[in-house]
Amino acid sequence: MRTLKRDLKENIIYLALWIIMFVAPLLGEYIQSSQSMGFGFNWDVVFDIWRVFAAYFVIFLIHNFLVAPLLIYRQKRGRYLLMVGVLVALFVAIQCSFHPGEPRGPRGMEHEAMGMEQPFDHHPGPPPHDHPVPPAPDRREEPPSRLLNGDMLHTFVIVFLLGMNLGVKLYFKNERDSKKMQQLKSRNLEQQLDRLRYQLNPHFFMNTLNNIHALIDIDAAKAKTTIVDLSRLMRYVLYEGAKPTVPLQRDIAFMNDYLQLMKIRYADGVRITASFPTDTPDTEIPPMLFISFIENAFKHGISYKHNSFIDIRLYIKAQRICFTCNNSTHVQKGDTHQGGVGLTNVRQRLDLLYPDNYKLDIQKTASEYRVSMSIPFSSKNLKPYNLKPETL
Repeated sequence: MRTLKRDLKENIIYLALWIIMFVAPLLGEYIQSSQSMGFGFNWDVVFDIWRVFAAYFVIFLIHNFLVAPLLIYRQKRGRYLLMVGVLVALFVAIQCSFHPGEPRGPRGMEHEAMGMEQPFDHHPGPPPHDHPVPPAPDRREEPPSRLLNGDMLHTFVIVFLLGMNLGVKLYFKNERDSKKMQQLKSRNLEQQLDRLRYQLNPHFFMNTLNNIHALIDIDAAKAKTTIVDLSRLMRYVLYEGAKPTVPLQRDIAFMNDYLQLMKIRYADGVRITASFPTDTPDTEIPPMLFISFIENAFKHGISYKHNSFIDIRLYIKAQRICFTCNNSTHVQKGDTHQGGVGLTNVRQRLDLLYPDNYKLDIQKTASEYRVSMSIPFSSKNLKPYNLKPETL
């Protein structure tokens, strides 16, 4: 049933072609009979053409269902060419064994030279010796050149039909293969995004649990409160982080909770500022897209020996969501940090979700680490697995 549905369009094309071919002789004979004087519709001419078309049709069916699949689906080129040669040779042999008679006169009347009776005023008797009557030509014997031309024409037509059949089948096969490739790419993209997202979650929890561990030694009561805050963050990660997109205001609330959690650990000597839009637009983004930059700022931008700062801003500009994260840097000898797995995953997610339609600029100086990123506006109906950036 699936195969019939898959080949429905292809079979409709073939059916329309053969209907046109078999109806054309009827229309041609009808037009000729209407333009002739005193001659009716000649079915013999139509039947002669239909006999030739029937041979075409049989060869076409054999090629379509038995021979063409050898090349298209099984890649048996040699066997396919051999079978096509056999079909064409068989067709030529059939044509050579049967040749229609000479063309008939107007509207089915044969020429007198083809053995018709002489006119009524002709007196029977032996013909004069000086005017011999030429023998009537045998209808079964046609000039070799005429037979050759006819056979060549029929051979050309059957080769054309087989080539057309092969071209149509290849077209629809390529179309089906293209759809399968798109489905495969979409499936692979979803799996890859899921892997990247779930790689990010353990990275986040590892840093957060380290913070709680440090807080237990400082203030146990606050540690308990922090565990409640962490459970709220975990709820977001488990239920919202698994979705393709989340409302922007939900992700902003998640970042605020995370910052409040981190502020408990750091007091004097660390300046943490954050600016988020109060009137959040009704738009959606991939979940946990910005948190890696914030995690990275706390992990590598805070020093207990030097004054440190973290400045986070998120704003809307020209139908784009803009995010910046600046933090102090304290490079030590032997420090080979290049951004970590979190930032690598963010880049990969951006490449997959917003190909050629996002901006990510990271600059590192002796005293400061700057991240600037912008992504296009999106709607609630955003499907981030869609590769077309203009729909995001």
